[in-house]
Amino acid sequence: MTRRPWLPKLEYPRDPKRYPEVMKIFISGASGFVGGALVEHLRRQGHHVTTLVRREPTEHGIEAGWDPAVGDLDPTIISGADAVINLNGRNISGGRWT
Repeated sequence: MTRRPWLPKLEYPRDPKRYPEVMKIFISGASGFVGGALVEHLRRQGHHVTTLVRREPTEHGIEAGWDPAVGDLDPTIISGADAVINLNGRNISGGRWT
């Protein structure tokens, strides 16, 4: 994932007393503004983050493919996940919302 230069670089080390284990986290909507920052932050904390993408995955183990329109997601992809975060949304620049 590309660093977004407009975001502040967060340098919070993971507190091993409070969060002793590295988590396996899946995130949909990771290419958006919030998702990109969250993925970057969690990876810096040492967590294993896999992004769910609607296109063909290009980085094995870092990306996993799915098709939310059809409901196509192999359940074995997210087996063993400690957390699944859904940040999907509509494209707000695609038209009028009011």
